Amino acid sequence: MSQRVFDLQTYRAQVGWQICLKPWIKRHSYSKTFNDVRYGKLVDVEKALAVGDASLFDRDEQGGTLLHVAAYGGKLDTFKALLSWGVSPEETNDDGQSAAQYIYGMYGYSDTALTGIVKIMMNLGALEEEIDVMFSGARRSKRYAFPDYIWRVPGVIQIMAGDRYQEYLQLPPQARFAYLSWSKVSPKVLLEQFSLSAGITPAALRAVEGHYDKSFLNPGRGLSLQGLAEKYFIETPIGRWDSPWVRRDKTEGKIGLRRFHKFYFWRKLVRWYLAGISLSKLTELGTFMRDDVTPFLCGLSNKCRLDCGYMSARREPRWMIQGVSRAMKFWLEDLQSVGIDLAEYGRRELAIYLYSSCPLRHRRGSELLRGSYRDEAFNMRLVSFEYGPRPEDWYLVWDTDAYEFAGEFWDLIENPPLRIPGGWFDDD
Repeated sequence: MSQRVFDLQTYRAQVGWQICLKPWIKRHSYSKTFNDVRYGKLVDVEKALAVGDASLFDRDEQGGTLLHVAAYGGKLDTFKALLSWGVSPEETNDDGQSAAQYIYGMYGYSDTALTGIVKIMMNLGALEEEIDVMFSGARRSKRYAFPDYIWRVPGVIQIMAGDRYQEYLQLPPQARFAYLSWSKVSPKVLLEQFSLSAGITPAALRAVEGHYDKSFLNPGRGLSLQGLAEKYFIETPIGRWDSPWVRRDKTEGKIGLRRFHKFYFWRKLVRWYLAGISLSKLTELGTFMRDDVTPFLCGLSNKCRLDCGYMSARREPRWMIQGVSRAMKFWLEDLQSVGIDLAEYGRRELAIYLYSSCPLRHRRGSELLRGSYRDEAFNMRLVSFEYGPRPEDWYLVWDTDAYEFAGEFWDLIENPPLRIPGGWFDDD
């Protein structure tokens, strides 16, 4: 389905003011034309434009141009071609977002493509407003793209800062990291940036008031400890089943090594960031999504949610329990390394957990999962956990359907219902 639209344009020429109609079509976001742009099929895009099956001014259902789609898909050659053919980088979609705000998409494209697109947009002057906010840290209602990649892709921050890079490194933490979100960082890149700035200390960064922490849509994301714990736990590599959706490229032997290498930097970042933190701060309740949880409980519950989502139904409970336990031990090792008393930490966490709104306390009602996985995968709850002064002293105590039904069965055998005097059993 498509809809033909005309824009009435006026412009000044040598012969005076002129009026013209600019035709364009609003197409389905996944129509052939937009898919060709999305996947970098430049030859097919050229053919469609040549025969009139598409126009440079076409829009998708959200009002995005072909350039928006190319930026979102990270197709550098297509992006360059569209600009050379006359697509304007200043065009916005229905939400007022330019192609610059689509640069970091969802298709896992290379750092080279992203860096190339950023350079092009810089040369066109399309990132001036983003750069101003990057330096000021000012909070505005508009969504910006730079937080999606300056702490995730090596070299991008140097490109955007340009001649002002040294000035950027001297900015106070509040201005520099107000838009930082743990969900959008590469720990290796972020640690390298910390090392270049003498004024960035763990305590100074923890004092930053993040803009994303006040978002009513995703409370807790941003610079909160809950957001850090969630990212840490879900990034924990467990074994050969890790990231099964990427195993189709037949490189499963290397996937685990890549994830373990990446996780090393997450551990290094956590140890740096939590240095000198108080136990009361570490066990403080905070809202993450819809629940008031501590960082530890936030990490556990989100690790369970993620792992259940891609384990095979027959092995899910066992694999999930092993994965969560291992992530917990990594977390405890890192806390111990920064001087946290694990015995006292465990005592406080357990006392909080037993009266908290943590989703792990409930069976199914937590809505951690939906669809086919929900009944089979997460029909269990965390009853309690054992703790001690060493990470190996900690143990998660789960209650599954099987244990509950077995307990009810043996209780019925050992304690049969009392017979009412004068009553009888029906033959039925």
